[in-house]
Amino acid sequence: MKVTVKPLAIICGGTSGLGLAVAKSLLCGYDLALIYRSNHSRAKDVLQSLSVSPEVDVRVYCKNVVDSISADEVYAQIKNDFKRVPKVLINSAGYTQPGLFLTSEFSEFKESFDNHVFGVFGMVRAVAADMYAQKYGRIVNISSIASFSNQKGLSAYAAAKSALESFSQSIATELFHRNITVNVVQPGIIKNTKSVGAGEVPEKEVASLISFLIGPDASAITGVKYLIDAGRGRWLS
Repeated sequence: MKVTVKPLAIICGGTSGLGLAVAKSLLCGYDLALIYRSNHSRAKDVLQSLSVSPEVDVRVYCKNVVDSISADEVYAQIKNDFKRVPKVLINSAGYTQPGLFLTSEFSEFKESFDNHVFGVFGMVRAVAADMYAQKYGRIVNISSIASFSNQKGLSAYAAAKSALESFSQSIATELFHRNITVNVVQPGIIKNTKSVGAGEVPEKEVASLISFLIGPDASAITGVKYLIDAGRGRWLS
């Protein structure tokens, strides 16, 4: 009997929060490589909870992806383990660290850009080369409404997410002729994650949107920002 090999999806930040919600939504249709930063105990629990049958291939990788070097290292390991290149990359890693600008240290801004911009740049660059060769790829980068909502105390986070959005929309124009789409999701405050303020948008709703953007019905959608927020609804820009 012929064994069907499922496509591979890499999810940065895949063992917690929104990244984990996305992993759960893709579990039946994809093999999953979940990258996490440092929480080994949580990653072990997630791996156990997702490995529901022999047909499910989920693996976890501990790596703080903050530049091209760290991205190349973890990507090489993933390719070696799965013996193939990914069809999907979802960048969901990162965190919000509120702080007023005048009391913030330069290191805090650098850390924000390392996690939300340079790490994404490294992963996209590593993965896109193989996607370019196979003439197919789906990339979704997770931003935030903080990039435009002018929230007090989020200057570093907002600046990093704005840079991520511009980067995503620019490379979308370079890659689309090879059937590679690059899109951005801008969630509002998400329920069941450690965010600023009270929860608003259910994780499953955002995960459903991401599943759509990597699916066949979104093959012509690229270079867009998709807002999803309880107070504003949904819209493309």
